[in-house]
Amino acid sequence: SVFTEKRGRHSRKPDVFYKTLKQNTQAPRIDIFAREEHDGFDVWGNEVESDIEL
Repeated sequence: SVFTEKRGRHSRKPDVFYKTLKQNTQAPRIDIFAREEHDGFDVWGNEVESDIEL
């Protein structure tokens, strides 16, 4: 898939990415190397608080 969006913050996934995944997949979902939390996704990364251990 290709997403065409204006450039955002360094290494931040565009909102359309999360919207598309939520519309086309079932939970549970995890965002690895997340920079912030998103509704419908568990998150893990060194820039966001998480209770997930890998």
